[in-house]
Amino acid sequence: MVATKEKAKTAKPGKNAKEEKTIDESFEPIKVDARNANTVVLMLESPEEEVLQKACESLFKFCEKSDGNKLAVHELGATPKIYSLINHEDRVIQRNSTMVFGLLSAHSEVRKYLRQNPVFIEKMISLLSSDYDSLTNEYAALWLKNMSEDYSTKTVMASSTGAMSSLITMLNAKDPDAVYNALSCIDKLMADYQPRQQIKDLRGIEPILNLIKSEYPQIQESVFSALKKITQNAENREAFREIGGVEKLIDFLGCPEYKDLHVNCIGVLSNCLEDTQCLDLVQQSGGLNKLLTFCQDSNEETEMSLVNAAAAKALARSARKPENRKILNEQYAEKILIYLLLSDNDETKACAAHALSVMAESTFCQDAIRNYEGIETLIRLLSAENPKVREYSCLAISNLTFKNTNNWRNILSFQGIESIVNLLKDEKDTTKAYACISLINMSADEVVREEVAQHSLCQSILPALNSTNTFTQAKACLVIASYCVDAVIRNELRLYGVIPIVASLIKSNNDDVRFNSCWAITNSASDLSIAVEYCKNGAIEALREINQSEQRKSSFTEAALKKLLEANLSAKYALKNYLETTDSISDGFYDMGPMRPNGKFYTLDELSQMPVNDKRPIIIVYTTEENSKNMTVSIQLPKKPTTPSESKLETLPKNKSKLGSGTKRDKEKDRDNSGKSRKDKVDHKKSTEELHRTASLANINAVADDRNKESAFIKEQFIYGMEIYKPLIDKDLKLYIDQIKDLFQYLPLREQVVNLARFVSDKMGGSMNRDDIANMGYELLINETKYELKSNIIPIGRIRLGTFYHRALLFKVLADKLCIRSTLERGDYNRAWNTVALKEENGSVKYYLIDLIFEPGKLMIVNSLDAIQYVKL
Repeated sequence: MVATKEKAKTAKPGKNAKEEKTIDESFEPIKVDARNANTVVLMLESPEEEVLQKACESLFKFCEKSDGNKLAVHELGATPKIYSLINHEDRVIQRNSTMVFGLLSAHSEVRKYLRQNPVFIEKMISLLSSDYDSLTNEYAALWLKNMSEDYSTKTVMASSTGAMSSLITMLNAKDPDAVYNALSCIDKLMADYQPRQQIKDLRGIEPILNLIKSEYPQIQESVFSALKKITQNAENREAFREIGGVEKLIDFLGCPEYKDLHVNCIGVLSNCLEDTQCLDLVQQSGGLNKLLTFCQDSNEETEMSLVNAAAAKALARSARKPENRKILNEQYAEKILIYLLLSDNDETKACAAHALSVMAESTFCQDAIRNYEGIETLIRLLSAENPKVREYSCLAISNLTFKNTNNWRNILSFQGIESIVNLLKDEKDTTKAYACISLINMSADEVVREEVAQHSLCQSILPALNSTNTFTQAKACLVIASYCVDAVIRNELRLYGVIPIVASLIKSNNDDVRFNSCWAITNSASDLSIAVEYCKNGAIEALREINQSEQRKSSFTEAALKKLLEANLSAKYALKNYLETTDSISDGFYDMGPMRPNGKFYTLDELSQMPVNDKRPIIIVYTTEENSKNMTVSIQLPKKPTTPSESKLETLPKNKSKLGSGTKRDKEKDRDNSGKSRKDKVDHKKSTEELHRTASLANINAVADDRNKESAFIKEQFIYGMEIYKPLIDKDLKLYIDQIKDLFQYLPLREQVVNLARFVSDKMGGSMNRDDIANMGYELLINETKYELKSNIIPIGRIRLGTFYHRALLFKVLADKLCIRSTLERGDYNRAWNTVALKEENGSVKYYLIDLIFEPGKLMIVNSLDAIQYVKL
């Protein structure tokens, strides 16, 4: 047997020898010196566990150095290989690969790849278990925290039933890093509503609150950050209150060793104090008083100033509800906030002023702030260097002045009006707006208006009107509307160029700006010269366009246009082609013809500068030399409101002696019949028409007196530095007026109308046949007059041959002088006509159209066949 073995050893190599050699063959281990990441990534495919462990460990150290290294490893294709190793049976390989996988998720480009496969999320959630070691838990939580940076991943995690539960479980881990990563992930998830609901249902609020006094500051900061988001929900605040969370926050504020976290703590507390039940509970337990005392007793260190600012924000947040303001008022919160206004820190002052502005939304708080001398302090802060302090102080003033006359007087006593007006030029648009609101609130007080007028309101408000902020523009227009009742302010509107800006703002696409600018026009256009300026700046055209739009027109735009047209009958006739019986034509009225749909209304200044042409003339009414330097358009004063009980017949006895309309005729008749004067007899059977006419004359004479006063004012206060067109005195028209007063003033109304129609016809060429109208040749005579006067503007009295629209205008002018209430209506093809209302013998009232062409003096019932033929071609 031995010989046989020896022979076998010395035998020549054959097939069996080769097999035996292979079986005995062994490989001595060698150390691989990997000098680049590519080599290590290739090692991830090794079947040997030790190689895989070393490769993952090396990649972890490499990725930990920089974000660039993380991206480089990912681009080498390592990410899917590392993920596959997480499922390895060896726990060390599993741990090391999880650590690398967690680090890689810190890079945004890697996260783009990871988001593509939701399986990754489920796997990492499964690693948050006590079955795995602490490092696996830590880096799995880190991976989830990094991935929760992206909204889409947060949505997937929120929809996962086990994600939130596993994260809450990790809050009790012994490893602080695992706790921190899990808490940070929860903090990021709490930005959405659904996870906030889940955290309550899973009872996760209390584990978070228990970490409030952790020995690690990073964990504490994350706790407050998460709680601040969690307590945004009312249901969560209720759950937080039930577990004693508010009391723990108050106690935390009493710990000086945590003073660097007091700001964060107050941030959570501000959410809780928004609920009245919570605020009431804190008050009953003495916590609110403790909080307010804490703010008052804190020193002026930077950290404590930030705490005071945060406390003021918390009070402002809580005071948004009226019932909370009452509780805070009972705890003298206003006094504490006024104390904080005296701080040297601008942030604290701004937050305290903001809190006071919220408190001032209640009347009892307004009075408390005044009684604690808060208004005086706020007025001083209106001149502060810090723009934020000025802004919130002005906001507080605006709320304090809302329907509180005592506060108005307090502001006046501390000379705060000037400071408020100066803020109209502030660098911040919101500050300008708050200053405007303050002035609007106080505009009902006459003393305040006088004080404001002394500080160049219109000059100061220009920056607010020119602001790009629509809220500021709207409030600035409202200031103009509120203060233009003062004559000084109205003068400044023209002096400082406010009118063109307001006129341009009616074109704004913002509803509030458009409404308020129209309101400003409506209130200020009662001044004659201001109405002229609005017309010059295209207000009528803009309002006309807006009122044609169903979406943009409103009662404000319609009222503004109506006001301008009432003040400018020339524009009204050009736009509406109609003057009512109450529209009385006076000196300065002109007829430029109908405005086209997109046409412009021209002033006399503009029309006078146009070269003489052969187009339709501009017909002007002007007889008064005294006002020739001042009038540019016809202006009508607004009608005085009357109550239903104020009858025209009741005003007659007061004005009868002044007018002498009835007694003079009786005297003349008596002298003719008996040669004696009968002063004591008055004709009590005067017709109703005569009474109506006489009363109307009395009213119009009263308006004329007002007009003369207004014209005298305009003569001194009119547009500065502008050349005004001087109309020619129409001596012919003046003669016409004198003649009709002598001839027709005391006739019955119907006779007056008929005789006046014949008078107008005689002055403009007499009666004509229908066939002669087309060949009457009035254009030639008018053109001759235009070239004679070297102007397209012709006085009505210079027209000797006139057609429908000339005669209708002259009839309206003369009828107004006789107090005959007539309309002036324009139709197509140079047609125009007048209508009057006459009472019949049976007491009924009928409306008649007056023939001035074919049968002068003929009265045609409106809408009758004759009337229709008269107004149509």
